[in-house]
Amino acid sequence: MIQFSIFQKFPDIQHGIATRHSERDQKHDVVAQQVHGTRFAWVDGPRLQPVPGVDALLTDTPGVRVRIGTSDCVPIIVYEPRTRRGGIIHAGFKGTTQEILAAVLQEFSARHVYLGIGPAVGPECYDDIDIQKENLMQALQAGVPRSHIEVMRFCTKCHSDTFYSYRAGDHINFGTYFELL
Repeated sequence: MIQFSIFQKFPDIQHGIATRHSERDQKHDVVAQQVHGTRFAWVDGPRLQPVPGVDALLTDTPGVRVRIGTSDCVPIIVYEPRTRRGGIIHAGFKGTTQEILAAVLQEFSARHVYLGIGPAVGPECYDDIDIQKENLMQALQAGVPRSHIEVMRFCTKCHSDTFYSYRAGDHINFGTYFELL
């Protein structure tokens, strides 16, 4: 699992981004039935079935491990230590242009939020937009301090030996995980 250094100062959470080599070893309590939209759900306990029609899972309940899957889209981890709430976001082209991150940040006090923007297809392999940079700009516009944001600048297609990439021919995704302890 790859972790963001920005979250290392918070011992009350666990987080990580699986690689193609570690994904099958990961456990989770709640997953989303992702639809490339802007809806999100708050979860407070384990679920046997995916949460339908959402692209972000948020929680304020310790012990609930949430998972979002991506394969070229941007995985984003959000955490507000002041209120002990956080979660994960799947932001593809549609979710990014429809501003799923901005919608989720309305649930938090942006100036107290910490964000980890994970690996995604890079502008060198995707003609439309730089979806990592676009989500960074949306976070800054929402009021998240730049010092509270970490971006993992890995292109999933260029690094398909590490991450699953739809554009590199994979039809499976890698998970991003978040849990309050």
